[in-house]
Amino acid sequence: MVEQISISDRRMPKFRPPFKPGETLEYENNTYTVSEVEQAECIALRGQVDEELQVGETYDFANATGEDNRLLSGEFWGAGSMWFQGRWFDPFGIKIQQT
Repeated sequence: MVEQISISDRRMPKFRPPFKPGETLEYENNTYTVSEVEQAECIALRGQVDEELQVGETYDFANATGEDNRLLSGEFWGAGSMWFQGRWFDPFGIKIQQT
């Protein structure tokens, strides 16, 4: 499971595809290793989504992992891009507390 937030324009990494698995990226004094490079396609929509999506649209993405389960992810389409940073969490290590 991943918890991520979008990176603001002023802090946006300048990296652009193509990326290669094993490549290292330096961002905000952290080293990340590219672990996944793929293309995604929107095949259906249901529920509420924070951005406008169209069925059939595609975009490229890359995930890079760092120390302490850090994650740096980029999504790319045409001249546009969005970057996110966050952490991986082991779903079996998450405990739900009822109040």
